[in-house]
Amino acid sequence: FIWSNNVLWEIQRMTQEEFLVRTQETTDEYLTNAYCAEPVKIRTSDGRLMTTLCEDVFSLANLEIQTLQENLSKQSDLFLLAINVIFSRMHLRQVQYRDTFLHDFDSCCAASNDFIHMSEQMEEVTSRLLETSELSEESATAIREITAELIVLYGNDAIYAAQSVHVHVFEPIRHAISDDLFGWEWEDKLTRNELALTLVRTVDDFMSDLKKCMGDFLLKKTLDALIPASTMFYLRCLLRKATIKRHNRVIHFFNNEKALGRMQGDIETMQEYFDSFLYAFPPLKRVIDAEFGILRAVHEIMKAANDNSCGDAFDPILLLHKQLLDVSITNQLVIDLRD
Repeated sequence: FIWSNNVLWEIQRMTQEEFLVRTQETTDEYLTNAYCAEPVKIRTSDGRLMTTLCEDVFSLANLEIQTLQENLSKQSDLFLLAINVIFSRMHLRQVQYRDTFLHDFDSCCAASNDFIHMSEQMEEVTSRLLETSELSEESATAIREITAELIVLYGNDAIYAAQSVHVHVFEPIRHAISDDLFGWEWEDKLTRNELALTLVRTVDDFMSDLKKCMGDFLLKKTLDALIPASTMFYLRCLLRKATIKRHNRVIHFFNNEKALGRMQGDIETMQEYFDSFLYAFPPLKRVIDAEFGILRAVHEIMKAANDNSCGDAFDPILLLHKQLLDVSITNQLVIDLRD
């Protein structure tokens, strides 16, 4: 508010360059305080988890824009330059501090909602600025370009925050089942795909919270990350077990047929769960088909290796390569699976 009250006096006594530097310093100081403050988490009336970050950031933007409009000619170069300074510093600080808001499950949910709200706020700020400022077409185009970058940045960061949830979802899953997957009990005793069910139920527990915390757009983006996270977790556990057993010169499974059957059941269990979201989010089918196509190709390669049938493995190897798009990775993966 001190800056707002004294801006006219500063404009009069400063050169244009000095005023822009002062505007940058003031904006940086305020934004740094906003981003570094302990976030205050709130629940909206519809149950979404957020913080006061958006309000803190845009209270500054609105104040500075209003002050500039009141004290500078809207047709002046200085007005346009000062607006660009404010928005460019907002862009810089968002890039700088984004990841500091993603340290656990709740913070990722809140950040995703904060960032999507900031994207919406930026659209409103742009519309209001263009409506209340008598800008030339050239100046208006310049404003639209820089604000469009901010709108896209906030929107992409909202998606990134939502998809970062998978890291925290799979932490308890990793502790619970990664050591037991593809072990002797998994092969011989857990006849109902209990470990795959543990994965599915844990994901579903988190999904229950996510449905309360975020809207459909971000929820779908979160599922876009949870699906490949599930298949890659399963494949990573398989390759880790194969590597350990090969180095220790022990057999991979006691009964290959039984193990292959257990894998097929695991894959079906996981895919059936994610298929249950297709009614609400039909575009997920492409992600599900692609990601579980990798697991099915891996299963077919192992099945062909067990049958000593190289010809039967050719099609799934091609499918695997189509998904991985890297000859060396595909080749190494096939070697690990067939050894």
